[in-house]
Amino acid sequence: MPTPIRTSDLLGQTPAPIQLQVLESTAFELGLITGFAAGKTRALCAATMQHGLQWPHAKVLIGRKTYPEMRDTVKQPWFNMAEPLYRGGWITKPKNWDYREGTNHVQLINGTQFFFSNFDDPLKFRNEEYTMVGIDQAEETSEEIWELILGRIRHAGVPSSAWRAIASANDNGHNWIWRRFVHDLQQHAKHPNRCPINTLCVFLDGHPDEDGVPRPQLPCSTRECFHGTTLDNSHNLSRLYLANLLSKPKEWQR
Repeated sequence: MPTPIRTSDLLGQTPAPIQLQVLESTAFELGLITGFAAGKTRALCAATMQHGLQWPHAKVLIGRKTYPEMRDTVKQPWFNMAEPLYRGGWITKPKNWDYREGTNHVQLINGTQFFFSNFDDPLKFRNEEYTMVGIDQAEETSEEIWELILGRIRHAGVPSSAWRAIASANDNGHNWIWRRFVHDLQQHAKHPNRCPINTLCVFLDGHPDEDGVPRPQLPCSTRECFHGTTLDNSHNLSRLYLANLLSKPKEWQR
């Protein structure tokens, strides 16, 4: 029998607030908007592992826009965090436990599969089905890619109530991440009767997309946004890093 995995095995004894919020959320669509080093990538990685451990035969897609960035800034920390799973007998593939291995596929003893990919080629996802998707630095991709990926979260091996989609992003102004996870949720809060769960809500005065085209209809399934700052995670950062970051523009920290 594999060794039981605790939250502290994945995130240590002092997780950032946003990391615990993500693990406790039951929303289908999550937006994580933070400053630098606030813990969003580790939150995304921990959430995918939690999902795969909890739900046998889950299929999880994880990545970033380009392949080198996916390998070096998502897959590498994921492999580091998954070391307790590897030592605890959970992982059956790959045999070469190194983030630089080329299959980009991890399988657990319970049948769960993790796939690591870049998101600059949408064609590769059109015939696949997943139970969870996580995109790091999602502001680098388009909303069209995000919505295409949402449509692929329909694998019947896991109850639909457990399906998840996570977009982590830097706080970078009024882009599509901000509109989808901040502005739209604020509008939903103001007009709750106009946007019942699992329907389309219509805001004719909604924000346009990046090309200036109005987007009056936006999905109103369960959606949640978490915001974190660098200082929220300061207890896990070195004094030298903090001193350097605090000397930079304020938007780096928010």
